[in-house]
Amino acid sequence: MNQNALTNTNSLWGHALAETLARLGVRHAVVSPGSRSTPIIWALTHCHGIETIPLLDERGAAFFALGLARQGGRPVVLACTSGSAAANYLPAVVEAHESGAPLLVLTADRPPELRRCAAGQAIDQTRMFGQYANEHFELPVPEPTMACLRQLRQTLSHAIRLTMLPARGPVHINCPLREPLAPEPGKTLTLDFDPYVLLKGVAPENFGYALPDFDGIAPAGPGHCGLIVAGTQMADDDEAARSSLWSLAVRSGYPVLCEALGPWRAGEVPKGLIRVSAYGEILKDAAAREALKPDFVLQVGPLPTSKALRQWLEALDTPTLICSTGHANLDPLHRRARQICFAPELLHLLPLPAVKDGGYSALWAEAETQARAKLNAALDETAMSEGGVARELFRHLRADCRLFVANSMSARHAEQYAECGHEPFRVHFSRGANGIDGTLATALGMAHGGRGVLLTGDLALLHDASSMMAARQLRGHLSIVMVDNGGGGIFRHMPVADIPDRVFERYFLTPQNVDYVALCDAYGTDYQRIDSFVELRANLANMPADGVRLLHVKVTG
Repeated sequence: MNQNALTNTNSLWGHALAETLARLGVRHAVVSPGSRSTPIIWALTHCHGIETIPLLDERGAAFFALGLARQGGRPVVLACTSGSAAANYLPAVVEAHESGAPLLVLTADRPPELRRCAAGQAIDQTRMFGQYANEHFELPVPEPTMACLRQLRQTLSHAIRLTMLPARGPVHINCPLREPLAPEPGKTLTLDFDPYVLLKGVAPENFGYALPDFDGIAPAGPGHCGLIVAGTQMADDDEAARSSLWSLAVRSGYPVLCEALGPWRAGEVPKGLIRVSAYGEILKDAAAREALKPDFVLQVGPLPTSKALRQWLEALDTPTLICSTGHANLDPLHRRARQICFAPELLHLLPLPAVKDGGYSALWAEAETQARAKLNAALDETAMSEGGVARELFRHLRADCRLFVANSMSARHAEQYAECGHEPFRVHFSRGANGIDGTLATALGMAHGGRGVLLTGDLALLHDASSMMAARQLRGHLSIVMVDNGGGGIFRHMPVADIPDRVFERYFLTPQNVDYVALCDAYGTDYQRIDSFVELRANLANMPADGVRLLHVKVTG
């Protein structure tokens, strides 16, 4: 902390805040312009060790921070001014809570004397995110005392801890501030103590997982048919999680059903391990549903997207063990399930007994071969289709890229058509609230510092088109693969689509008439129309190092 930069109480407070966060391990802050937040933003921008990213739109800024938090697995700071600015954070805070992303939300506020008296930009910001924040705090108005700074330090340390434990998610700190808000050049704040003492001993914590009590977890006897369902789990270390799960599967003899949005379909597997990706297609057949019944299910993370799989598991009501990185209930099917908080990198420690007969796994292996061949045969190699685009991305994306899969049809096509054995690129998604809000902004945050690809439909992109403003802050590259199916394609798969009425198209499908070339020109984004899989593969193979481009894929089905 540079004492020469301390010109008034707020500059002291702001620098203490920023330096404490840096020592607690924060490396990124996403901020939006505003007056009341000046002490926070000024200090963050001058703090060595924290990259501070300015984004105009608070809603987009929050989703960008969400993408950063998912990418790094560590808390990201989000800071804004007072009033409705903070209210724009709510959609991203909801997603962060539901999907377990660590965000520290700092909202500047009017001091108590300017509340409830018609002062400008003053709303009730206390506990404004309700149940969607892991915890809420309100700091006192800053004072140039060690007691005030020690409370600030302790609150920040506790808040960072609560973004990670007992479950990852957002924490809100409301920060009332009095004027003068900006530093006052030429002035020096005189203190009778050394503020640097405040920072001694502040260091990042180790947010590891303890081993749970395994008593009663394993199924009784070696003659059972066990099944592993590896769902939409994001691990801190994909390779370590895969290795741990493969070790468990080989030792136990369980086949593994692998969701495309998890890390499980990437790379090769050890000899003898049965990995299944086409379970949605397999379980459409009544005979297969009967023949493949397990006696015990190990579920890793949230369930896969597949409706067929969920309906099958619900009907079976098989004894189930759920391994989760948080404490949220991951059993929407209300089965005979027990849940433990357990890191996927430690799955090999689970005491599952080995099955003696490999016939059950062989049934799954044969069904996988047949179903995958059927799915691939259904895709025309020349006509551009939604499923074909998803398959091409998983087949040809490089290992050093990151892939963000949007919700609705993008996630479903990825699960259905992505094959096993692809390069070990990181897959990102927002399957907490399962909404389309903030799709582009989250993908930009995911890609920051590297190369990324966003697989999205046209409506999900247009819903967040204003986040193209954030592209200029991207350090790295993002290719937006927009599958243009003429509106909300997911509604074509719902009962309302069968009603012979024009209401469906206007109020559900909602096709848009947008000039995408003009849209990209307005934001300085490169545009390219993709008319063949050959063109798509060429663009994936020759990915720029920086900037944002829109690859517009018009599909026929």
